[in-house]
Amino acid sequence: MYTWTDYRISKRKNKNPTLQDDIFLTDLVKYGSERDRNKAKEELLERYGNLATSIAIKCKGRHVEYDDLLQSAKIGLLYAATKYDGNRSKYSTYATPWIWQYCLRLIENTGRTIRLPNHIQEALIRILREGIDLDYTELINRIDLPASRIQAALDGYKTQTMSLEDVKDYYEDKNMDKVILDSVMDNVLLLFKRDELSLNVIKDYCGLGDNDEMMDVEALATKYGKPVREMTDIVNTALNVIRDSGLLDTQEIE
Repeated sequence: MYTWTDYRISKRKNKNPTLQDDIFLTDLVKYGSERDRNKAKEELLERYGNLATSIAIKCKGRHVEYDDLLQSAKIGLLYAATKYDGNRSKYSTYATPWIWQYCLRLIENTGRTIRLPNHIQEALIRILREGIDLDYTELINRIDLPASRIQAALDGYKTQTMSLEDVKDYYEDKNMDKVILDSVMDNVLLLFKRDELSLNVIKDYCGLGDNDEMMDVEALATKYGKPVREMTDIVNTALNVIRDSGLLDTQEIE
């Protein structure tokens, strides 16, 4: 049985944590005594703090204080420990998307770019895909949305203080725009009980599918035989359904 003594010996011998170190620390986070759990969390923050810091730095400039971003990144790093089983990847690889998710959730809750109503956000995303610099008439011809909604999205975009490239990067790079905790996941999945495709996509997106790994849009498109753009629309629509349900407004980060 791997013990703290074994861990300390491994830490002295190895520059980077071994897979056995990762499993030991994350198992303590999940099943250890309060003392061991807190100590394991301290070790994870010490050994993977640079990873959390690097992601927090990449999220700077989006109208959220850096210290708040760093705190969210650390929360994401530790939350990943409650899901990690060590069978498929290093902890750093597994924790990375969770750290991004927690940082992006903070941005969504406080950043100006996403304070627009959900249906206006969706219209803005479609406009960005077609080209924000296109003539208004051409946008109406290209996008199957009411002209009033397109105009509202354009007006909303003009009120933002982020640059166009920042807005594009946000929507292209983010993984999940909300962290969905276990406490509400069952109710979230019930939203799609009559839509088998969206149900399976969301399960794979959140790491609840057959391979227990979170899949990005490209991987989902390959699995379900859909173009990336179509799969992006499926994911965005499903996430809008989840946001509009109000379920995420009641969850809390532990």
